[in-house]
Amino acid sequence: MKTKKKKQSKKVKPMIAKVESNHTKVKPEAFTEEYHLKDATEDVKQIYTRVKKELLKVNKQLKFNPQKYYISVKKDRSIAFFHFSRKRINLVVKHPEKDTRKLIKHHEIKTLTASVQKFWNGPSCTIVIESVKHLQEVIALLKRLVKP
Repeated sequence: MKTKKKKQSKKVKPMIAKVESNHTKVKPEAFTEEYHLKDATEDVKQIYTRVKKELLKVNKQLKFNPQKYYISVKKDRSIAFFHFSRKRINLVVKHPEKDTRKLIKHHEIKTLTASVQKFWNGPSCTIVIESVKHLQEVIALLKRLVKP
């Protein structure tokens, strides 16, 4: 019995146009407070400035460390992370949600999944800050975390 050989077709490589990219990598030294606040409203800038000023009064050793996606507040370790959008700050606080809810009454508190809390290295939650109103309760919580 004869077997038919299949005709082998020549594989034709598709023509791929060379795509030029104008994307440039942002160097780590480009991440500054100004970088994070450039698109923010004046309210957001005022909130951040006020929180930073109040915390530095309590502990001058604090470091506000700008990273690609956030600004972390470091004592011996990171204790909070500022995520900026145009009209608000999502502040991830390394403090148990249950205890945070007792102290923060006028701001929305978002629950973080277990995997996200693991990413932040411990119990944490997000406080949504949209105005200067009732900012003192957030500052009071952060002061507790940064005391020397």
